[in-house]
Amino acid sequence: MNTLEITITGFHSTLTETFRYWLHSHFPSLERVETICLDSDAMPQVGETGLLIHLLFELEDVYRSSGILRLYGEGRILAVYHDALKEKAPRLGVPSVSFTYCIDYLKGILFSSEESDEEKQVCFTPREGEILDLFARGMSVKEVAYELNISRYTVAAHQRNLYLKTDSHTLQQLTLFASLRGRGFPRNRPASRRGGRG
Repeated sequence: MNTLEITITGFHSTLTETFRYWLHSHFPSLERVETICLDSDAMPQVGETGLLIHLLFELEDVYRSSGILRLYGEGRILAVYHDALKEKAPRLGVPSVSFTYCIDYLKGILFSSEESDEEKQVCFTPREGEILDLFARGMSVKEVAYELNISRYTVAAHQRNLYLKTDSHTLQQLTLFASLRGRGFPRNRPASRRGGRG
């Protein structure tokens, strides 16, 4: 039984509802899946354990989505875009995946949400925790290296360890793993580069 609450948003009501049925056909154990067709003023509310799936079917949808992507950029959001939009997807600033890979991507999220609390506990070193937080805030490997004043190769080594510990295969999956667990939010530390190497 999957208790994850999913809210599907988009600008096309028929396509949004179709996606909901499609999602249920692949994940029949999902209990709560809500759809919201957005207008320019609508901002859906997502619970603390919820996942917002925002659908992008056309290029215009990307431009119209700036508000919702900013609002949930560090939260529990996954942008699912039409394959024709893949050139725009890296610039969304949130975890995103094309429709082609959506089911495989969601399997990782939904199956991990069904694990017991003991299985969810993943132990990170302090440095891995820092790097995971920065990935969850949308930083690239290069930006993380700059922020922590370490080499990109060191970040990449920690990234590989994080992939193994979280069963992720891409930086997008790792980012969503972190976001769904409340990581990546600003902590009490200066925003400038940190000293030391690690």
